Amino acid sequence: MSPLRAHRGHFRAPFQDLPLDILHPILSQLTDRKDWHACTLVSKAFSRVATPFLYRTLDSRIISKTLVHHPSTTLLRRPDLAQHVRRVTETGAIHRGMLVRYPNITKDTLAALALCVNLASLTWIDDTASTNTSLLLSFLEVIRSLPVRELTIRTHSDLGEEVWAQLITLTGLRKVSIWCMEGPPRVLQGWSEPLGSTLTHLELGRCAGVPPTILITVLSQLPLLKDLRLKGAPASAIPTILTYLPNLQSLDTEYLLSGSGSYYSAKRPLIRAIKAASPKSSSPKSPVSPDRPSSASSPDLTPSTSEDEEEEEEPPLPTLRSLTVRTSSMDNFGPQKLWGWIQDLVPRPGLEKFKLHAFTFNMGYTGIPRMFILELARMHGASLKEFVVGEAHLTLGDIECLCSMFKGLEVLVCSVASPDVESIMNAISPAKNLTTLKLQVQWIPSGGGSAMYDQHDYDFSSPHSLSSHHHTSNTYDHHARYTHDRSRLFTNFGERDLDGFRGKVWRQADGMGMGMGGNSKGKAEMFAMEDARRMMLRSEESRLRVIGIGHVQYTVTALALETTEAEKNDRTNDSDPRLKFVVYADVAEDRWKT
Repeated sequence: MSPLRAHRGHFRAPFQDLPLDILHPILSQLTDRKDWHACTLVSKAFSRVATPFLYRTLDSRIISKTLVHHPSTTLLRRPDLAQHVRRVTETGAIHRGMLVRYPNITKDTLAALALCVNLASLTWIDDTASTNTSLLLSFLEVIRSLPVRELTIRTHSDLGEEVWAQLITLTGLRKVSIWCMEGPPRVLQGWSEPLGSTLTHLELGRCAGVPPTILITVLSQLPLLKDLRLKGAPASAIPTILTYLPNLQSLDTEYLLSGSGSYYSAKRPLIRAIKAASPKSSSPKSPVSPDRPSSASSPDLTPSTSEDEEEEEEPPLPTLRSLTVRTSSMDNFGPQKLWGWIQDLVPRPGLEKFKLHAFTFNMGYTGIPRMFILELARMHGASLKEFVVGEAHLTLGDIECLCSMFKGLEVLVCSVASPDVESIMNAISPAKNLTTLKLQVQWIPSGGGSAMYDQHDYDFSSPHSLSSHHHTSNTYDHHARYTHDRSRLFTNFGERDLDGFRGKVWRQADGMGMGMGGNSKGKAEMFAMEDARRMMLRSEESRLRVIGIGHVQYTVTALALETTEAEKNDRTNDSDPRLKFVVYADVAEDRWKT
């Protein structure tokens, strides 16, 4: 043995001396089942700690073409492992598709499920057209005796009255998610009141066609809700719903074209309708003035119906920390009153995450008005950390505005037009806390002047840029002059000329046949790995470590943390030799999690 190796071995602690009490918090940071499986093979001590993580979540869905072994097989052979199970996902496709090879699959699964005495969550997925609900009924019967607190049901067919009659008898749930594509909408009628004392998370995947008064009445019985997701609910009902949910922190909803345009006038009638329908509520009386008679026959005691007093009667909206809005429109400017509607949902400071999922029917990109960004910053500039608008379009000036106004901005996802990488770097330069940047980039011709695709209308460093601009309906109805670079390019170049530029510059640059992307092919790459390095290391205080350009993602590997003393002393330029990158090409996000 060499002296150097002996020297190193002298200071190396035996692997067996690793304190066992730190294994659990270390292994809990892992997310891949393959990693946990590898840990079980290290030693008996590692196996005892890693095994519970392997069985914490069991999912029977087919995720590969390999032979499927249902988890129930193992649990029946090793009942002691069932105590570690916390979350179970079962599917109708598995139970129907494996009957020939495994006739007792349902019976064994129910027996194994009954052994999971610590089960907290059950998810049932059935995307078949079968109307046979006996399988789901069997699972509901088993979980009655288990401490289940979360229930998710996603089916294509209608649940049926028999299943719903059993569901509404379940109590003590903290999270309920119902997604049924057929049959009458299920919005917890007859179930909301029993869940009112425990339910904190709710997802209703089909609210279309439900009268707003019914939807509001049901949700008003769930005052403990912290997380709410609604699909198909009318936009006119959302502000009223929020007044009944004082603890709500996260909202995921839609802004639908039908009926959304008149939400301002529909808000107060909805509140009056709910109060009139409630036997426990009555209209508050106007306060009696001390210099007026207090006789019951006095006309001064008639309840006031003025707009000002009625506005005061409305309860305040909750302070949302996360807001996700999904919408669509016929053109690039989005629904006319969308932006004012969003502002009305978050009238109090404290919003940390804003997500917008918007698309247009003409295959364009929804533009976001500058005034909306300024108004959002005026109220939430100190709290907003994530601004995720997908493929919605921002100008370079808008991005600079975002990075300047939202000092704590950590995540930015949007679409932008830019002539080069330097312009993007300049736009994000004010963002000192930015960690993740994902862009869909339209590489536009250079030399046309920045005025045609960018606007620097405001001094972002001045507080007056916020206080001096108040949103009005006209501001949001006519925000074309603030947004959409593509429209300005059509004006400057003409549509036919722009198509020529797109073919010569954009397609040649990205090599994907589109003006958007990460340039994974082609000779004239507009964004390369070196650009990602420069962008991440643009300043000493830069925290940017994840960059996505189109379908290509650049990130810092764990190897970046390993630095020798020689490397530290050899830093002769601005580049950091410790940083290494892994490029993930054509990595698509899991749309089911959006």
